[in-house]
Amino acid sequence: MSVIEKLNSIKNGEMTAKENVESFIEVIDENNENINAFIELNYENALKQAEAIDEKIANGQEVGALAGLVFGIKANINVE
Repeated sequence: MSVIEKLNSIKNGEMTAKENVESFIEVIDENNENINAFIELNYENALKQAEAIDEKIANGQEVGALAGLVFGIKANINVE
């Protein structure tokens, strides 16, 4: 599924933002030990944000253009 298709699916209620996040969590849990792509994960906050997005969509409220998508951020600066 392309990003545009996923966004439309979330905004049209065919998929929830929470379901999208949960599917990414499954992939990360299955693969991260081998590929070591993520060093810090905050599943609890990601799920909480997804639920808030789903609630807004259900109530007909405006959400951001990328609401419901999952992003990984590469930290390339060492911070102590």
